[in-house]
Amino acid sequence: MCLYAAMTMNAPAQTNPANNAKSNGDHVSRIQSLTENVGRLKRSLEHWNTGYVVCMAATVLAALGIFVTQRAAIKKGIEVAEAQREISELQGQDFQVDLKEKERDIAGLKKVAESERLERMRLEAVVAPRSLTLDQQQKISVLLKRFSGKTVLVESHGMDTEGTLLATQIIAILHAAKISVVDHRAYSVVTGPIATGVGIRGPASEDTLVSTLGEVLRHIGGLEVTVNGAATTSSGGMIASGGMIISGSILMGGGGQVTIPAGPSPPGSPVYIMVGTKPLPMMPNKE
Repeated sequence: MCLYAAMTMNAPAQTNPANNAKSNGDHVSRIQSLTENVGRLKRSLEHWNTGYVVCMAATVLAALGIFVTQRAAIKKGIEVAEAQREISELQGQDFQVDLKEKERDIAGLKKVAESERLERMRLEAVVAPRSLTLDQQQKISVLLKRFSGKTVLVESHGMDTEGTLLATQIIAILHAAKISVVDHRAYSVVTGPIATGVGIRGPASEDTLVSTLGEVLRHIGGLEVTVNGAATTSSGGMIASGGMIISGSILMGGGGQVTIPAGPSPPGSPVYIMVGTKPLPMMPNKE
């Protein structure tokens, strides 16, 4: 029995022809299916390859477009910067021109203002009352101290307030220099020609005092001063064609004329300062 079994196991298997045919058919069908699948995959691969090529081409075109647009943007940026620089230069030039014009306008206005200021000062000097500053008074009194003990008569017109105030300052200076003063401020009222400026007279014996008074009042005080000037004549009397002189306390004189000769006054006369009205600028007589 064992021998039979061994023989049975060692004997070759018997092949069924029907099974072999079925197996071959399945194999062919499988091959056809795989072939079709490979064809589909190849077609799909070709599609994806075509898409890849298209995308690559698009990418290249996009990169090229980026390069071109960036280059154009850089060029335009340079052109804009250059245009702005030119605008700035032109604006700077216009500003400089405008600045120069304004400087000329300002210079012209300053010139006009200075001219107006000088004219105003000239007019103020014409209409402003004469006056001596404290510094001027101090300097004049120091220079006159060497004449201490002398006597000077100071006079002004009765209706001339400005001249009387200046005479008051002159009297203060003389007092500071220890010079005696005969005060004739607002002493006379004249209805004829009246004295202008500051007139100083005195005898020849007092020439040093007279000339010194004239120098200090003229150069330090800035006053218009005449020393022993030309002869002057005043008409007296209460007449229509003449003048009227009221002098002293209440003395009215009429008729005749009073003439003060040129040059030094007679011997024994006092040194005399007549503070007349303020002189006004006059046009020169061309005749």
